[in-house]
Amino acid sequence: MEEKAVYLFGGQEDWRYTDNEKWEDPKNNFSNRIFRLDLIKGSWKELMTKSSKSNKRPSPRSQAFCFIRNEHFYVYGGYDGQNIFSDFYRLDLATLEWQLLDSDISFRPKEYKGTK
Repeated sequence: MEEKAVYLFGGQEDWRYTDNEKWEDPKNNFSNRIFRLDLIKGSWKELMTKSSKSNKRPSPRSQAFCFIRNEHFYVYGGYDGQNIFSDFYRLDLATLEWQLLDSDISFRPKEYKGTK
């Protein structure tokens, strides 16, 4: 049966609840949380994913490219206010375990590590 759901990964959160501080301030207000919207029930649920020393979850970021294929959720790239990423992760939706995927670096855009 085809799943009826929408997934939301990461993004930039306004955790300050005030208009006095500017969004451009990169104070760790980026997220690596993942949520699932059940389109039948109309309810959101945060997925509690697993990581290990060998398989870490993606760092907090916004503007990542995400897609689902064969029961896996993929995350590529993104931005955390200082760095542009070109890493590639896969989340197994059955086990909720992340895996950093190897990909040919010659085909990926160059990552940018900002300086402050």
